Amino acid sequence: MRKRVYWILGIVSFLGIQLHAGWEEGVAAFKAKNWQEAARHFEQVTKEKPEWAGGYFMLGQTYMKMGKYPQAVKTLNKAYNLAPNDSKIKLQLSNALVKIGKFEDAVVILDTIDPATIDSRTQAFFYKLKIAALQGVGKVEEAFVVAKSAAEKFANNPDILYLYGKLALARKNGKEAVKALKKAAQAKPSDLSLKRTLVKAYILAARESRDKNRKILYYKEAVSLAKEISARSNKTEDLLMLGEVQLGAKMFDEAINTFSKLRTRAPNNWYVYYYLGQSYAMKNEYKKAENVIKKALDIAKGKKQREMSLKQLGFVYEKQKRFADAKKVYQEIGDQAGLARVIKSEEIAKKNKEIEEHNKRVEELKKQEEQLKKELEELEGDL
Repeated sequence: MRKRVYWILGIVSFLGIQLHAGWEEGVAAFKAKNWQEAARHFEQVTKEKPEWAGGYFMLGQTYMKMGKYPQAVKTLNKAYNLAPNDSKIKLQLSNALVKIGKFEDAVVILDTIDPATIDSRTQAFFYKLKIAALQGVGKVEEAFVVAKSAAEKFANNPDILYLYGKLALARKNGKEAVKALKKAAQAKPSDLSLKRTLVKAYILAARESRDKNRKILYYKEAVSLAKEISARSNKTEDLLMLGEVQLGAKMFDEAINTFSKLRTRAPNNWYVYYYLGQSYAMKNEYKKAENVIKKALDIAKGKKQREMSLKQLGFVYEKQKRFADAKKVYQEIGDQAGLARVIKSEEIAKKNKEIEEHNKRVEELKKQEEQLKKELEELEGDL
C-alpha cells in the first residue's frame, strides 16, 4: 500500500500540481481503507480542480475499491483525457474496463503502453491485464503468446505463472501447464483453486504421455494433490476428482473406496456411478460393474451421459462374453467399432468352442480306444 501511495504522489509531482484541500485527508482515508471517506474527499478535490488528472485518478481508484466499476470507468476516463500519456492512468482505466467486460476498449488502451517504459512491478500488472483483455475478446492464441513471454520474464510471479498455466491447459499442452502451475502452487500453497487447476493439468499430461511409467507418475502426483485438496475442502467435487485420478493411477481399490463413500453423499451423481463402474471393471469384477453402470444409466442426464453409460455397459457385457447383450447396446448407440469387435470376438469364441468340443470328442475317442484295447488284452489273457 505504501508503494502504491508513493507512485500516486509521483503522478502529482509529474503533473507539477500543488496538493489541494482534501487531498491529504483523502490519501489518509485511502491508506486506512476507509473508502467512503476517501471518496468524499477526492470528490471535493475534483470539484475544486476539474482540470487536474490526479483527483480523478484517485477518485477512480477509490471507486474500484468500493466495487463501483462503472463509476470508476467514467472517472478514470476523465483522468485519461486530461493526461493521455500517463501509463498508470491507462493501466487503471484498462483494469476498470476489464471489470465491466469492455475488453475491446481495454485492449485498445493497453496497446498504447510500451511495457519497457514502466517499472518491473507495474509490468507484471500490465501483462495480467493484457492477458485478461485478450481472452475477453476471444484472442486466446495472442493471449497465450503474451502469457508465455510474461512467464519467461516473471518466472517467480505466481499470478503470471497461473495465467500462463491455465492458457497452456486450454491449448491442451499438459506438460507445459504442469510446469507453470506447479511452480505457482509452490508459491501459493493455500490457493485451492490453483491446485485444482494443477490436478487438471496432471490429468491432461498423463493422457498425452505415451510413456506408461510417466503416465502413472503424473496420476500419482495428481492423487497426492487431490488428497490434500479434498481433505481441506471436504467438497463432493473434490472427492470426485480424487477418485478420478486414483482410477487413472490404477489405484483401483482406493478409487472404489472413494466412489463408494460418494454414493452416500451424492446418491444421484452420475459421475460417481460411472467411475465406480469403471473401477470395478478394471478389477475384472464385471457383475458389480454392471450393477453400478445400470444405476448410472438410470440417472443419466442428456444424450452424452446416456451414451457413455451404454458404451461402458457394452464393454462389461463383452468381457462377460454376453455377446448378444453387447451387440444390442453398441447398435443402440451406433458404435460400429464396438459392434465389429464383438462380432469378431463372438466368431473367435465360436471357433474356440468348436475346437474345444472337437478336442473333447477326440479325447473321449482315445479313452474309448484305450478301454477297448484293455478289454481285448483281458480277453486274450483268459484264452
